[in-house]
Amino acid sequence: MNTAFSNSIDQFLERTDILNADEDVLIFFKGFPLDFYESIEHTGIKHFTNNWDGQYPDIRKIKGTDYLSPLISAHGQVWGFYEELIALADILSDFSAFPGKIVVVDNNLFHYYYPIPCLSPQKDVEECFNNETIKQPDSYISQFYSDYKVDGDILLLSYVNKHYEVDVNLRIEELDFYDTHIIDAYNVRNECCIDITISSLVHTKYLLQDGRLEEGKYRILGDATTDLNNEICVMNVLGSFYNIVFGISETEMQKREETEECHLDLLKKYWGKDAEFRNNKFYTHPDVSNETVDISQGIIIADIIKQCLDAKKNDTQYSDIIVTAPTGAGKSVFFQIPAIYLHERETDKPLTIVLSPLIALMKDQVLELQERGIEYATYINSTISYKERMRRLDGIKDGEYSIVYLSPELLLSSDISTLIGERKIGLMVIDEAHLVTSWGRDFRVDYWFLGDHIERIRRGTSRSSQQTSTFPMLCLTATAVYGGRDDVINDLQGSLHLTCYSGHMYIGYVRRDNIIFDIRQVNTKNKDKEEKLQLTTAAVCKYVKKHQKTIVYFPYKSQIEDVLTNITDKYPDIATKVTRYYSSDMESAERDKSYDSFKDSDATVMLATKAFGMGINISDVENIYHYAPTGALADYVQEIGRAARKLKVGYAITDYLGSDMNYARTLWGLSGLRHYQIKAIINKLCSIYEEKKHRNLLVSPDTFSYLFDTESVDLKLKSGLMLLSTDLLNKYHFKVITVRSKNLFSKQYIIVPNEIEEQFLERYGRYCEMMQDCMPDQQYSYGKAGDCIITKTGNVFEIDLGEIWENDFSNETFAQFKYNFFNGKLFDYGKHKIVPNMKLTINYNPGYDKIELRFKEVCRAIQDTFNDIKRLFGGRRFTMKDFSSLFNKRFDPKIKQEYLKLLLELFCFDHVETYNNPSEPWKFIEKKRGEAGKNINIIESMYSIKTQRYSYISNNLKKYFWQAKPNMKDGIHYVTYLTVPKPGTQVSYQQLMASILQLFGLATYEYEGGKNPQIFVRINDPRKLMKMRSDNYNYKNGILSDIENRHKRAVRIMNSFMINKYSNDERWDIIENYFLGHDTIVDSKLETNKVKRNDVEIDITNGVEYDGSDYHTIWDSIVASFTSNDNEIKLSTELVKRSDEFNNHERPVSGDVSIDGQSLDCNCDLIWVKSRVMYFMADEDKEIPYYNIPGWTCFFGADPNLTVDRILNAIEVIE
Repeated sequence: MNTAFSNSIDQFLERTDILNADEDVLIFFKGFPLDFYESIEHTGIKHFTNNWDGQYPDIRKIKGTDYLSPLISAHGQVWGFYEELIALADILSDFSAFPGKIVVVDNNLFHYYYPIPCLSPQKDVEECFNNETIKQPDSYISQFYSDYKVDGDILLLSYVNKHYEVDVNLRIEELDFYDTHIIDAYNVRNECCIDITISSLVHTKYLLQDGRLEEGKYRILGDATTDLNNEICVMNVLGSFYNIVFGISETEMQKREETEECHLDLLKKYWGKDAEFRNNKFYTHPDVSNETVDISQGIIIADIIKQCLDAKKNDTQYSDIIVTAPTGAGKSVFFQIPAIYLHERETDKPLTIVLSPLIALMKDQVLELQERGIEYATYINSTISYKERMRRLDGIKDGEYSIVYLSPELLLSSDISTLIGERKIGLMVIDEAHLVTSWGRDFRVDYWFLGDHIERIRRGTSRSSQQTSTFPMLCLTATAVYGGRDDVINDLQGSLHLTCYSGHMYIGYVRRDNIIFDIRQVNTKNKDKEEKLQLTTAAVCKYVKKHQKTIVYFPYKSQIEDVLTNITDKYPDIATKVTRYYSSDMESAERDKSYDSFKDSDATVMLATKAFGMGINISDVENIYHYAPTGALADYVQEIGRAARKLKVGYAITDYLGSDMNYARTLWGLSGLRHYQIKAIINKLCSIYEEKKHRNLLVSPDTFSYLFDTESVDLKLKSGLMLLSTDLLNKYHFKVITVRSKNLFSKQYIIVPNEIEEQFLERYGRYCEMMQDCMPDQQYSYGKAGDCIITKTGNVFEIDLGEIWENDFSNETFAQFKYNFFNGKLFDYGKHKIVPNMKLTINYNPGYDKIELRFKEVCRAIQDTFNDIKRLFGGRRFTMKDFSSLFNKRFDPKIKQEYLKLLLELFCFDHVETYNNPSEPWKFIEKKRGEAGKNINIIESMYSIKTQRYSYISNNLKKYFWQAKPNMKDGIHYVTYLTVPKPGTQVSYQQLMASILQLFGLATYEYEGGKNPQIFVRINDPRKLMKMRSDNYNYKNGILSDIENRHKRAVRIMNSFMINKYSNDERWDIIENYFLGHDTIVDSKLETNKVKRNDVEIDITNGVEYDGSDYHTIWDSIVASFTSNDNEIKLSTELVKRSDEFNNHERPVSGDVSIDGQSLDCNCDLIWVKSRVMYFMADEDKEIPYYNIPGWTCFFGADPNLTVDRILNAIEVIE
């Protein structure tokens, strides 16, 4: 028997007093080794079946039905394996059948991944979680575990957590086994200890738990963060039974004088004999002060190289590195010199992989390196042919290339071994790393996938046979917020799974003291749009006449066109010196020409959207003028930072109107997701799972086209899936769904004309499989026009596009190949065209006939509602609220407004030029986009009926329904093949039908093929997802709520920054404090948090935002800090126990409060801002001077009369 476990179990039982409980208690232990359970049996607590065989359960044989009777009949204090709880939860959705209390005890020595004695072979585990095939049966492993990691020779598994109320309809208490408050981590500096690296911490814990760690003192090298301190405390609890003590010794910066010049020879070799490393300002201790120090590029380069070399040694601590510095500070040299060092001075020539979002920048940097004589740099992206790609990949594998630029999409879609073979990675560089932040203006969803993917490569769990690969990551970005509520650096570390110690984090100086602000507050009687047009036109004319090189930033491209048209009409001579730049509707060649014209000073003024940003390095820009702010303060600072790179002085100029932030609000609102869309994604995933009957799914973005705009459906779906995945991980502490981006195309569908079918198949038949197609078909017309018969020109084939590209079109770039295929130009058969198609499947389960009656009711309600609107409004504008109110009078049950919005927009024109654009015959409503109001996520659009087509809608929908009746043998599925729509072309009536049926829950549909590549989704806990889809489950995505709150705060900060008068130094003070996370100072300067209530001004400074967490987490976090006051202890216990009762109420924030400028003497621990409620934690004898704040309800923790019900009743319920 393991005495350490016996003693720690005794400690646990004494601490929790479970043995003295007055009720039956069933304890499920989670994540422990076998000898732990043997020690439990010796305490007298028996397994709840009273029949344990002394072995760890074999998950291949576990059946929930075997445990049902023992669960109901269990008495006293008994225990079980967590695997047994999972098996029970899979057959029993309500655990109240057990009359006593159920507790889950977590092995908190490990963090969500446990080295449990799983009887399944490791190769079976790896196959289960790395397998992305969608037709194999689900593995038995996936019933119990959701993911795995490998640490050396240790396999760690993450459970499918099933003890939440959503799983078992019961509040199950969760306890940590080891008490982190017993033994603290002590600080070690010069003591004689055994050093442990952070990377070997899991292995150390494993040996400690197994009783195989040598006794003695151990020193862990790392930053003394709260998380690491807690880990060491837990290790010390177990270590105390083995005479083992763990301490922490913070890493120190290397001695700079020894490293500054050591790699200068490489710089001089390739950059010229006169080249020298530049000095840049960095903050010495950004956590606590604004002090700076000049640091040479050489010091940072030496640090990066040292981390690369240390990572090659398995027993040496190494760190990831973060560098923030403005464009023009020479960030590329930070990885280019280390890459040169690794290739030229290390015998195995480790690879440097540079992930960059900009294709043009990759090419430019590689060409620049080659011009310097560095021939071993290359890039791989969609601009090179397949043949050239394979040549470069062979060069990488053979050692010809060692500096490789890749797009994130390519890395994500590839097995790492297909890219690099047996080569080792020496350094992974993430350029423009701020794109990871999900709430940022320039967020790229593929960057969000990078963290998990790179971790799988480092841990040896990528889709390859490659073993663990240790290498540091270098994250480079321009100025990014460090700390505070808008912390980008912390987001980076979390999303990319970085281990970056403070000594290897270089936070660049934010201030640009040579940029002068000229912000003019404008009061106008004119319409804002007209005033902005005139002000901007006048400013542009002034800068051209004075030959001042200027970038003018606009929120919308339409504003650029308005200003350019106005200048061209009124001042044609000025217009010749003005150019423009934006991303959409502007060809890349035109953008390049515009960029070159401005860079070479042929044009004096550049009119641009935010697209004129990353990779732009023009040093002689004098002015940055804002038509209106395009985003948050961080975006504004990035944009004005493009002035005066090499000039003595630059200017940041704005003519600011009070309504200017509405543009940024509208941009955020248009690009953002909604909670109902994420809930709809859950519903759709469940439908596909029910249809496919397995957990591995390949979903086409077009399947979700009823939720999102067609043009953005791919990015919106990826964003929605990642928001969902991350939020569920935060809530349930395991991957409820796993999402992986797949960016290459494989299976597509085509129609081959009969006349050329034999000829086509002779050449391409090995890639093709004929599909069953039920055409010819009758096409019903809309309104009074006659019906017609549609007959396809040939048979439908499934074709493997990837194989064709590799074998038959290898000289084409992937971008060219894709364009030619979807535009009918890939295969040349003269007048006979090979037409790409999409496969649409509508699933009418539980039956077409049962659905028909309900569908007719839907048609009638739609028709009657449009009749009502025509009668009440004629051709005048109406709102979504008008439509929703009228529809719900006609249809029962009531439909949520967000779904009715999706319904209404099915009948809207895509453009406002109603009569000039081709449009589907059922579209008769013109939509005019509104602007954001106070709530940035509500953009009120206006609608109006423009044609008489509305009068035919019911009859034609019923015709379409009949047309789309099941045509497969099972009598449930309707399958058709539709031409892949081009932008601006009509969609089919089948797509309309599929969307309406899905919106009303009458049927489901799925697309295969099309322009958007599929996305891999594995549902690790289908039952949890199924319960979350129900109308009774009020799911709100915590990540999305946080994004919404950040955007609201961004508007307040930016508006205050613009409307208040500050000196130049004061503005840079505000900016600097914002970027260093000093929110209290920023809020105080900008007065963003002051609210008036009953003539008392209250300033709330939020410290930690809890919105998005469940209330159990909130109370757990707060009550851990409560005083020893008896009433607070009693209250805290009750708060945690009744936490679920709060979940429909407003979420609190925590922070400091001042009233009329005077700070309170004690901390306000919880603030419900909307409800005007505060909770104060204080000692009994401490008086609160503002206990009765006018307009606010204040609760005092030590108040003996305070109850949970009083708090509940004071907080607003959120509808």
